Amino acid sequence: SFALTGKRAKEMATRRLLGAQKGEIVWKYISESLIFTAVCFGLGLLLAYLLAPSVNALLNAPEVPITIQMKPMYIVAYLAVIVVVGVLNGIIPALFASRVQPMDVVKGTYRRNTKMVFNKVFIVIQSTLAVFLVAMAIVMEAQYRTSLNRPKNCNTQDKYYLAVFASEPQSDLHQGLENLPCVKRIGRSWGVPGCMIGGQYSLTRDGQNILYRHLMMDTVAFQMLDFEILKDYQAPLYNTVWFGERAFAATGLTDADHEIDVLRERTTNCDQVAGVIRDFPVTTSNVGDEDYQIISIMKADDIKYGGFVMEIIGDHAEARKAIHEVVDEWRNGELVDPFADGFIDDFYRDALKPAKNNMRLLEIFMLLAVLISLLGLLAMSTYYAGENAKSIAVRKVFGGTVESETWRTVKEYMVLVAVACVIGVPVAVWVAQRYLEGFIVKLENYGWIFVLAVVISLVMAFLSVLWQTLKAAKTNPVDVLQKE
Repeated sequence: SFALTGKRAKEMATRRLLGAQKGEIVWKYISESLIFTAVCFGLGLLLAYLLAPSVNALLNAPEVPITIQMKPMYIVAYLAVIVVVGVLNGIIPALFASRVQPMDVVKGTYRRNTKMVFNKVFIVIQSTLAVFLVAMAIVMEAQYRTSLNRPKNCNTQDKYYLAVFASEPQSDLHQGLENLPCVKRIGRSWGVPGCMIGGQYSLTRDGQNILYRHLMMDTVAFQMLDFEILKDYQAPLYNTVWFGERAFAATGLTDADHEIDVLRERTTNCDQVAGVIRDFPVTTSNVGDEDYQIISIMKADDIKYGGFVMEIIGDHAEARKAIHEVVDEWRNGELVDPFADGFIDDFYRDALKPAKNNMRLLEIFMLLAVLISLLGLLAMSTYYAGENAKSIAVRKVFGGTVESETWRTVKEYMVLVAVACVIGVPVAVWVAQRYLEGFIVKLENYGWIFVLAVVISLVMAFLSVLWQTLKAAKTNPVDVLQKE
């Protein structure tokens, strides 16, 4: 609206010369803005209604889904939004236009007296928002990819984990699963990487009380998951404990002195340290603090409430179906609700879906904000080119070319965008650092993102002003000067 004030200056000057008062000019701007806002709000409301199901899907099926309400109180709120936005949208150009003297427009001094202060401020603000939002959208996407590709430090490929809560013995279930053609080997386990039931607190040697994530496995399951072994103390096969790196360091154990002592009661009476393995993601979340991990190696029969780890060969969907058939047969058709049922890699992907959806939703709003900013830059470039039309025409009369005048105007415009980048990038860097603090495995070496955000913002600004400036530069100087 503000960008159009220059183009409508003669219209308003003519109205003033024909007797219109300042108040009438102001009201005309505001009323036009209100009508325009109301029409756009109606279209936006229709679009919101059509997209509500998609937004609810990105909100991870909320208990109270988003709906477009048409109750009286909502209608009042809609009207209030229309009035506020419409008035704000019309008041600035209205006040600006009402202060312009009609004779300045008629004599051609209007454009010469226009300082374009608002224009420059708007360009800097919108470009700052654009570079900030573009940078943050890329940071969030890159961090999601980092979380998705988080090193597991064990082999979870083609590994299926099934844990069923049942009081009766599960030996028949074990036998049925083992006989499946798709099951290469099967082991007993209480918890696996990416699917942990809980943990236990215990004191370290120096008296600290920390939470250990405790898994129990037989040798088959442990070998199947192929953990990365850092230290092997050649302990007996059973009733031994493997420590994760952080857990081993926290307990105060060393290579020369690794008696479990105070931790023995938390390891299901496994009393010898087998060695140290590389830390692995105990849970699927990549947010919070890294866990302290211990794995007790026990005989399968001693893991009373555990599940089954299976190495699958062949098609995953067919294997899942065959496993479910065995479970149904074992319970004689009785409905079973397993605690865990699926491929371990799927546990990680499924757990990241809510975070992915939330990120996608935020990215959508960011991209919409960037689009609005780009449209604003386009409007400001229109205004900028229009305000420079006379100076361009005069310089062309004195020998300027289309190329020289285009470059001169674009350069002035791009300086403003560069100032915005200088403001926006440090803010984006600070916010990105705060955002990444909460992740266990963080995005690293991401300076290129801000360079890319600056390049994208500069390209958007350049393209938005280029065609308007070219249009002004190609216009016959006689036509421009006649208008003045």
